[in-house]
Amino acid sequence: MSDIFTRNFFAKQDYTATQNTIAGTLDIQNLLELAGINDTDAPLQGKALAKKACIGSGGWQSWSPCFETHPGQKQLSGGNCILRPMKVLIDFPETKNRSSKNLILCPFTCYLRLDDFYLVIVSLATVKQTELLPPVQFVLNRSRAQIEIELADTGKVWKDGDLQSEIAFFTADSYFEAKESLKSIFDCGQFAQIDFLGKKALGWESWYNHYTQIDEKIIMDDLNALAEKETVLSLLKGAGTTQAGAGMTQTGAGAVPVVFQIDDGWESSVGDWSIHQKKFPGGLKSLAGQIEEKGFVPGLWIAPFLLYETSLVAVNHPEWLLRNKNGKPVCSGVNPGWNGLKPLCCLDLSQDEVLAYLDSIMERAINVWGFRYLKLDFMYAGMIYGSFKNGGAAFEWYEKAIKLLTKRKSTKDGKPVAYLGCGIPMEQSYKDFPLSRIGCDTYEHWENKFLKMIKWNGRNEAYLNLKDTLGRSLWDKTIYANDPDVIFIRNKNCSLTRNEKMLIALTDSIFASQIMYSDDPSDISSVEEIELAKEISAECKKYDQEFSVKETAPDFYEIKSKDGKISGTINLKKGAIHKIELN
Repeated sequence: MSDIFTRNFFAKQDYTATQNTIAGTLDIQNLLELAGINDTDAPLQGKALAKKACIGSGGWQSWSPCFETHPGQKQLSGGNCILRPMKVLIDFPETKNRSSKNLILCPFTCYLRLDDFYLVIVSLATVKQTELLPPVQFVLNRSRAQIEIELADTGKVWKDGDLQSEIAFFTADSYFEAKESLKSIFDCGQFAQIDFLGKKALGWESWYNHYTQIDEKIIMDDLNALAEKETVLSLLKGAGTTQAGAGMTQTGAGAVPVVFQIDDGWESSVGDWSIHQKKFPGGLKSLAGQIEEKGFVPGLWIAPFLLYETSLVAVNHPEWLLRNKNGKPVCSGVNPGWNGLKPLCCLDLSQDEVLAYLDSIMERAINVWGFRYLKLDFMYAGMIYGSFKNGGAAFEWYEKAIKLLTKRKSTKDGKPVAYLGCGIPMEQSYKDFPLSRIGCDTYEHWENKFLKMIKWNGRNEAYLNLKDTLGRSLWDKTIYANDPDVIFIRNKNCSLTRNEKMLIALTDSIFASQIMYSDDPSDISSVEEIELAKEISAECKKYDQEFSVKETAPDFYEIKSKDGKISGTINLKKGAIHKIELN
């Protein structure tokens, strides 16, 4: 493992940040020299490296593009989206910087890669236990070979001499060496929280088949079918027979829990996290109990920070909404699938009453209803800046809120609880959401043509999802247990080719820590689908080892096992056959 070096930046005066602070600048040549790279070879000099390297960005939140930007390319960003309310969601909060062929924006982590050589720069804002620092965006200027340190600190009160940012950097001569160094920095024991889910978490969720169109009967039909039928989950789990489906409880060393998660559609409305009585007349407590009885871990989706101005919570407590300086609710995005182009609002997390309300939501879901796998979504909304009732900066209130939301590590009767983060600010969340989505949503089609047309670069799409899974592979089991989203088997309502389905499944299995599945388990009946499930299971088990990945050309990747015995390629290029090949 390489030596790890640090640089600190301090406030130079007393002030309250009215916009993002530029804490200082890093010179790439200086970083190389401090790391002991004094090679006279031109490509390893600062300006040559900045010009010729592929730049890897950590990305602001789960859905932010995080893959490498090659020389001559312009980085994808959220600022190009035609829908104005969508622009703020995946770019660094309050930033005025915009990416270009020269300027690469890298929240949280940044690396410059030239073949197998890495220069890696990371923010340590949340590493220390004693003080919380603001999130960092590295603004890399290729022509100057310099990196500005931008802080998401709007609203923060600084005193002269305060530590504002701590940066670590190191070099590595391989993917695996870079990964080992990242682990030494960020592994603080967070993965122990999800040990009960096994080496690779397995599960089913309702979203990518039913979307919001769920009810009690649909969920029960899927639950019964998943427990009884042979599916890709039962095959991956090792049950492998219809007499021992995915949910049948195993005991002993080979026990593998499987999550059964109810996604969006159970609630009365977004922001009012009460049960939709017409769709779920029997309530969720009984349903969670039946999920548990079938041998599954009961899971539930919630978006705790979001609401509409027309929701009961907003009507009854308008003072809870985060507002701008003019007193208007701060726009937190739009979701056409919920309420057209009506803007979403978010909660003011600086208020004790709001935090108590959020705490009550989690208490009910876990200790009243009985859910033990909580998918908390759209968490970026906790980092939106506004006129907080109690002042301060968004990052300070977000930290307090997520500690509260995830404080229940077990149910009142002692069963373990796991949290899946989604749409999370990546730098601030890894300790409390060790299992988290590390890319945009996937999709049952290779492209999402409409969202691509409006230039929404956080869109749900199989192609972008795979790019993100590969782009954040260095983080898996070093910073996060990566959740890449779901795999697909079905033919119905799915245009993915057989090669693409296999590509998604194997990429997720090799480079991430969770495999979720969303097809209707009672409707996988064709010989082709059954054989594909068996092949995916066999291939995932065959390649159950650590691999490196290197993007040798845009959308074309070389992968290699750590022992060097297996190598292969992944092809995502437009017009090519999208597939993974291993030998």
